[in-house]
Amino acid sequence: MKVNPFLQGDAPAWLTEDPVHRIPHLLKDLLELAEYVPDVYQTLPWLKKMDAWLLILERMAEAIEPDEPPSQQEATLTSFFATVTRPTADLIEALYLSLHLRRISMVSEILRRMAQSIEMPALPLDVVAGVCYSFWHRRAAILSKDPIQIQTTTWRISWQQTSIQVRCMQGIQTPFLILVTDEPSGKVLAFRNTYDPPESRDLLFTLYDALVFSSHDRWHLHPPARMNMQYPLPPELIRAGKAWQIEVEEVMPHECAFLRQWEDALENRKLDAAQYLRTFDRACECTFGYAPLLAKQQFVHRLGRRWRVEDDPA
Repeated sequence: MKVNPFLQGDAPAWLTEDPVHRIPHLLKDLLELAEYVPDVYQTLPWLKKMDAWLLILERMAEAIEPDEPPSQQEATLTSFFATVTRPTADLIEALYLSLHLRRISMVSEILRRMAQSIEMPALPLDVVAGVCYSFWHRRAAILSKDPIQIQTTTWRISWQQTSIQVRCMQGIQTPFLILVTDEPSGKVLAFRNTYDPPESRDLLFTLYDALVFSSHDRWHLHPPARMNMQYPLPPELIRAGKAWQIEVEEVMPHECAFLRQWEDALENRKLDAAQYLRTFDRACECTFGYAPLLAKQQFVHRLGRRWRVEDDPA
């Protein structure tokens, strides 16, 4: 349990320690981040009028001519962060840079509850955001550590038309089932179905499911060292293989024994579309201990609308 920083009423302000170096570096970091992420200006609108080089010149002028008026930019920064103490900034740093990779809103909520527990005023969200923004270089370093970690295994991407009859809007059809399997174990990592011969996008979506949902690691991709892809080989997959240094080979169609066994068990049965997917998913779970569709649904249910495009590891 971390010590509540709001209990330390006599703690020094964050920017009073070594202001000669801290304030210019803080402004420089905030402006650099805003250059890459313009939304920062919406949170800190006063930042648009700031200039790190001008602050340095104002500092130099003040050192040469003590009678010069104090730096307006420095006054803006110190005023904005006046309520941030050193212990509070340390806690924000620990929360924001932890392996949990908390969002700024979550860091702000934790601080709000800590302040509320001792009936102290909480820090405004924009102030918490400003402190978090100052650590963006280190946050980026955490996220950029080997985002693609190659597994020493081989995946097979294949598809075949199943014999199971499925009721759908177009009537009774026998869909195509796309599989991504781990070749050494035969484990099904992901699957999708189509009612027409699969196109490149169908194959890539299934590969996406295997990359993102078959791993419990939210921040890294774990592609295989080698992928065997049933003909025809999409050019997008060739480019991805070259970029990730993965060996991609085009292979001839190969019947999946597990799929054939599943079809034999359901011979002469007619299923609706949801039953078809759930039944196959259950068969995967019983055989391999992993249900690809269920894992994907649980992942989406757990994160819901909190999952943003920029968080997507793929």
